[in-house]
Amino acid sequence: MNVLHKYTRKSLLGSRTRTAVTIVGIILSVAMLTAVTTLISSVQQFMIDCIIAVEGGWYCESIGIPAETADSAAADSRTEWAAELECIGYATFEESENPGKPYLYLAGMREGFAEHMPIRLTEGRLPENSGELLLPAHLFEQTRFTAAVGDTITLPVCDRLSEDGVPLWQFDPVSLDENDNAPFEKTVKRESRTFTVVGFYARPSCEPYTAPGYTCLTAADGSAGTVDAWFRLHDPNDTYDFICDHTYSYGCSTNTELLRMTGSSGESAYNSVLYALGTIFVVIILFASVFLIYNAFSISISERTRQFGLLSSVGATRRQLSGCVLYEAFVLSCIGVPLGVLSGIGGIGVTLAATSKMFTSILAASYQSGARMRLHVSWEAVVIAAVLGLVTVLFSAWIPALRLRRLTAIEAIRQTADVKIRPRAVRTSRLTYKLYGFEGVLAAKNFKRARRKYRVTVFSLSVSLVLFVSASSFCTYLSDSARDVLTSYSFDIVYQYDGGTLDGARAIHQRLAAVDGVEQAALNGASYAGAAIPSSAFRSDFLRDSFNNPDAEAQEMSVAVVFCDDEVYAGYVEKLGLGPEYLRGDRLIAVNLLRQYNQEEGRYYVYTPLNGPTALRLDGRGAEIGFLTEEYPFGADLMQGHLVLLCPASAVDYLGLEETPNVYSCFAAPDHKDVTERMNKILREDEQETYLLSDYAESASSVRSLLTIVKVFSYGFITLISLIALANVFNTISTNVQLRRREFATLLSVGMTNRSFRRMMNYECLLYGIKGLMYGLPVSFLTTWLIHSSINNGLVSRFYMPWGGVIIAVVSVFLVVFVTMLYAMRKLKKCNLIETMKED
Repeated sequence: MNVLHKYTRKSLLGSRTRTAVTIVGIILSVAMLTAVTTLISSVQQFMIDCIIAVEGGWYCESIGIPAETADSAAADSRTEWAAELECIGYATFEESENPGKPYLYLAGMREGFAEHMPIRLTEGRLPENSGELLLPAHLFEQTRFTAAVGDTITLPVCDRLSEDGVPLWQFDPVSLDENDNAPFEKTVKRESRTFTVVGFYARPSCEPYTAPGYTCLTAADGSAGTVDAWFRLHDPNDTYDFICDHTYSYGCSTNTELLRMTGSSGESAYNSVLYALGTIFVVIILFASVFLIYNAFSISISERTRQFGLLSSVGATRRQLSGCVLYEAFVLSCIGVPLGVLSGIGGIGVTLAATSKMFTSILAASYQSGARMRLHVSWEAVVIAAVLGLVTVLFSAWIPALRLRRLTAIEAIRQTADVKIRPRAVRTSRLTYKLYGFEGVLAAKNFKRARRKYRVTVFSLSVSLVLFVSASSFCTYLSDSARDVLTSYSFDIVYQYDGGTLDGARAIHQRLAAVDGVEQAALNGASYAGAAIPSSAFRSDFLRDSFNNPDAEAQEMSVAVVFCDDEVYAGYVEKLGLGPEYLRGDRLIAVNLLRQYNQEEGRYYVYTPLNGPTALRLDGRGAEIGFLTEEYPFGADLMQGHLVLLCPASAVDYLGLEETPNVYSCFAAPDHKDVTERMNKILREDEQETYLLSDYAESASSVRSLLTIVKVFSYGFITLISLIALANVFNTISTNVQLRRREFATLLSVGMTNRSFRRMMNYECLLYGIKGLMYGLPVSFLTTWLIHSSINNGLVSRFYMPWGGVIIAVVSVFLVVFVTMLYAMRKLKKCNLIETMKED
C-alpha cells in the first residue's frame, strides 16, 4: 500500500495544474462553508448583544402585577433571573406639553434591576436609597421641565385610576377626547415625596412609546404592593408555558426579537423562510463543491485509467486502487481544508471589519450602548465547516472510485470504457457540413464518438450556469425582499402640526426650513378618504386578497391623499413628463405600490394594486387618477401603508375632502441631530410643542445600512460561487483537451491545417456552450422558482427571473469555454507531434 501511496503522490506532482485547481476548489468550498458558519455565529452574537444592550436579556415581562405573583415567578426553578420595579405611583407636573404623556412615573429599583436591565447613564450615578431620583433625558427634550444633579424636588405621588376605579399603569395609554383632555381617568393624591436628583439616563426600553409617564427611577423600599417584572429563563422554549403558569391573567408580553434569535419565538413564517433559505444556501455551496471536486477526481481517474489497468494487471486489487483515489483525496484535503478554514475566517473577518459600522448603525441605540459587530469564531462552527469540507472531498472522490472498481484490467488498459461506437451513432446532418464544413462534421463526430467525456464537460457547464443563476437569484430576491419589507424615507426630520391649515403652518415651516443645515423642505398635508374604485381598475391578485366581494362593480377602500408642497410637486410632475392638468388637481397621481403585513399569516404582501388610470369617487365626489408610478415626491412617503394619491397643496379646496388634512413639514438634513436640536430651540422660543418634532433619519440610516450589508454579502457569495464554477469549467475542458493530445497530433500529422484545426475546436466550443445552455437554463428556472417559493413563506410577491444574471451567465459560458480552449491549445502547440503520437 505504501508503494501505491508513493505512486499517488508522484501522480499529483506530475499533474500540477490539475492538482492546483483541485486544491483551489477545496479551499474555496471549505472557505465558503467556514465563512457561512462563522458569519452565522458572528451575526447571531451581534444581534443578541444588540438586543440585550437595548432591550435587556429578559424573555417575558408583566406590568403592574402583584408583588406576590412576581416573587412566586422569580422563585420558579425555570427562572434564571428576575428584574423588578416597584410601582410607586404617578406624579403630575405642569411643564408637560404632550397631552398623551402628562405624568412622571415613579418606580423603585429592586436589587439586581440595574444589573440586568439596560440603564444607560448620561450624567451622575444610580440612586442608592429611596430618597434619590434618576431622571430620563427625554423628559427634558420633550417638556419644559428643568433640573440639575443635586437639585431637590418635591413631587405629589398619585394613584392613576380609570372611571371604575381600576388602577392604570404604563401599558395603559391616556385616552384623550377631541379637546386633548383625559376624561376617562383620574388621579388621587396619596402623599408627597422629596427626592434629590442624582443623575440622568437615556430613555429606557421598558417604557412604551404610548406610556403615559416618563419613567423616573429610585431605590425600592418595599412599600409598593405592585411591581413591573422582567424574567429570563434557563430555557427560552419554556417562555410561553411560564407565562401561562404565572402572569397570563395579568397580561404579559415577550421579548420577541431575542426569542427569535434563539429560535424560540414560535413564528412559523419567519422560521420557514429562514430555514428554507438557509437550506438552499448550504445546498448550493455543497453541490458546487461536490461537483467541482468530483469532476477533478473523475478527470484524474480518466487520465490515469490505463495506469490503473496496468497496476491491476500486476496484482493491485480493486480495493487498493480505490484506496489510491481516497488517499489522493485525503492528501489534498490535508492541504486544502486548513487553508480553506483560515481563508474563510480571514475573509469573513475582513468583511465584518469593513461593514462593522453599518451593522452597528442598524440599531442606533446599540451604538450608544457599546455593542459592536465583531468576528465571533466558535469552535463548533470551525469544526462543522472542516468536517463538512472533508466529507465533501471524500464523498466526491468516492463516486468516481466506485466506477474505477467496476472496470476490468483489459478495459482499463485499452481505454474502451469512454469510447463506444454504435451503428449510425456518429452520423451528422448535411446542414452541419454546409454551415461548418468538414471541420464541423469532424467535431460533431468526435462529440458523438466519446459521449461520456463530452457529457462530463457539458454537465460541468450546465452546473456552472445553474450555480451562477441560482446564486444571482438568491441574492436578488434577498435584496429585493429586504428593500420591500424595510421602510425607508426620503426625508430626515418631520414636524407634525397640532391642528391648523397649510396656510396657517407656513410661517413656522419657513422658520424651520431656514435652519442652517436643512437642504430641502416641504410643507405637506395628508387626509384619509373613502374611495369607490371600479373593480376593473384593480389587478386580480389585489382584488382577490383585499376585498370580500371581488365580483362587485366597484370596491370601497380607504386611501391616503397627500397634498404636496406646490414647488416640490411641480418639479415632480416635470420629472414624470406630465402636463399642467396635474398641477391644478384635475388629475391625481397614484403611487401604485402597497406593502401590507398579514398578522395572522405572519407574511408580507407587496402589491401593485391598480392596472391603469381610472375614474373614482373620493368622499362621494368624482375624481380621476391619470398616472401611476412607484416613486414618491419628497416627503409624501410618510403615508406608506395605504394606496397614496398625490395632488398639489393648492388643490385642497378643489378636492373638497370631508377630513381636514393633517399638516406636516419634512426636512432633509445630513447632520440631522444638530438640526433637530436647533429646531427644538426655535420651537421653544415660539412656544410650540417640541414633542411633535421627530428625527426619522436614524431608522432610515439603519435601513440603508442593512440593504448595503445584504448586497455586500450577496456579491461576495456570487463571487465565490463564480470562482468555483470557473475552476470547474477550466479544470474539465483543459484536462479534456490534454487527454486528446494524441488525437490532435494525428489529425495535424495527416494534413489538417492550423486554420481547420481552430475551426474544429471553435465548433466544439459552440457545441459545449449550446448543450450547456439547453440543460442549464431550465434547471436554473426551476431553482429560481424554489428560491421564490421559499421567500413567499414570508413575503408574497411576483415571480421573476434575474435576467441580468442570466445574460451574464450565458455570455460567460461561451467566454469561459473559448478562453479555456485557447489556453489548452496554446499548451498543445508546445508539444512535439512525433513524441505526442508515441505517448502511451
